[in-house]
Amino acid sequence: MNFNKLISMRRGYTFKFDKPSITTIKRSPSEYNTCLHEHQYGEKYVLSYETSDHVYFAILKNGMYQDCKWKMEKETFHILVYIKTRFGESWERYIPGEYVIKML
Repeated sequence: MNFNKLISMRRGYTFKFDKPSITTIKRSPSEYNTCLHEHQYGEKYVLSYETSDHVYFAILKNGMYQDCKWKMEKETFHILVYIKTRFGESWERYIPGEYVIKML
């Protein structure tokens, strides 16, 4: 991920996640929450909105965009995935290289 891709996202371009160059084992949200709570390979996304610190996205599902629950830090381009289990709540962090964004 780089700043040029963020500019393309701001212009409304859609993107997908491609196979990462670094493989790691991460915790995932519950199966029924996965589509909205964690980035998925092969799905189309668009930038939804920004805050001063984070970028938020929407996924194209059934012809409609739905806001995702994961976010990206603007400064580091780390993706943060919200994990809630019976043991507690946390954020799983993906660094660039553990994910690859392919602009469409």
